[in-house]
Amino acid sequence: MKTTTLILVCFCIGFVSVLLLRCNKEEDDPYNNSKYGEDDGQADTDGDGIPNELEGDGDLDGDGIPNYEDLDSDGDGIPDAIEAGEDPSNPLDSDGDGKPNFLDEDSDGDGTPDSKEGSGDTDGDGVPDYLDDDWDEEEDAGALDTDTDTDTDSDTDTDTDTDTDTDTDTDTDADGDADADSDMPCPDDGETYLCMTEGDCYDEMAGTPDPQYTCDGADDICCMFSPL
Repeated sequence: MKTTTLILVCFCIGFVSVLLLRCNKEEDDPYNNSKYGEDDGQADTDGDGIPNELEGDGDLDGDGIPNYEDLDSDGDGIPDAIEAGEDPSNPLDSDGDGKPNFLDEDSDGDGTPDSKEGSGDTDGDGVPDYLDDDWDEEEDAGALDTDTDTDTDSDTDTDTDTDTDTDTDTDTDADGDADADSDMPCPDDGETYLCMTEGDCYDEMAGTPDPQYTCDGADDICCMFSPL
């Protein structure tokens, strides 16, 4: 009886020891690196070049695959191997927020998710859109430019009134005021006020333009003459 009891006690002690050793091993090796022949912290389970320990065992995109086994940890459609940069052991953090790009849903910090910007190069500047805060060369970062720019002045302004075409105000007489804001038409009384070209106003008649009035013709200005 005593022998049987002693055997059972020894068996229990041995079983508990094995469990403790297994738990300690898991704590020391949370990514099961030893399974892949690595014990120096450089194991790379998913083969993306980024060590398991940098990727972590979380599941950022909630797809049920831990980051260290997920080729796209943040689920933005851009592979971790690309986002990590040329040195995966020291992955890029483009916006300096403390999160490497492959774990950052907005790598350039412009307010537009990487999943929307993508890895293309819309403006052809050599910087992928997800790292380019001006990827469509618009003034507002991340805003898609749907307007054309026929005169290459950075804005669509086909009538050259300094307003974009989406601005419904035009300035056909080029007086600096939108047509909707211009004052009354030129009185054109044949004496003090006349609608004529700028050259005639200055040279022949010795008058001066009065920008508060407009004329019908795009090349005409309202010319004012001093009373005799």
